[in-house]
Amino acid sequence: MFGKKTYPDTQNAYAWCLQSARGLFPDRFLAPTQHESERIARFEAICIFAAMVAWRYEKAGDIHARDAFYQYMFADFDAALREQGVGDLKVGKEVRKLAGAFYGRAEGYKPAFDANDTEALKAAFTRNYVLAPTDDEDSVIGQILATAARLEAQSDSQWLAQLTAA
Repeated sequence: MFGKKTYPDTQNAYAWCLQSARGLFPDRFLAPTQHESERIARFEAICIFAAMVAWRYEKAGDIHARDAFYQYMFADFDAALREQGVGDLKVGKEVRKLAGAFYGRAEGYKPAFDANDTEALKAAFTRNYVLAPTDDEDSVIGQILATAARLEAQSDSQWLAQLTAA
């Protein structure tokens, strides 16, 4: 009765992020992550779509749902680090580092999403070493901006329905 309001769409939004990241960067999700470089590559893939979800929540004016999405995502990062054997005393510090990295990336990606700006997204990716040498930069950036444009064009109810179908 007096608890926090829940946002059931946050789980669906995060599932959509993972599905989208796996679709665009399948090689990063084929095997369990054993090395930090593999974790970082997977993190970068997820960040792109998580930043897009946060951006879309902000466009809808739903800051509380965006914040609930962040909480859900970082709780998953916490669980993933624990599964990978990161010790209890270090998990919180690692999640804080990931959160700082994510927020910085999200702020870099949002202007590119707003303006559908290839060069801005390319600059943000270069700054953050997002793309691997085997990634087709133009194709990846084109697909990401097309997804952002599609989400922006959808009504709030259409967007939320898409998340439920993911």
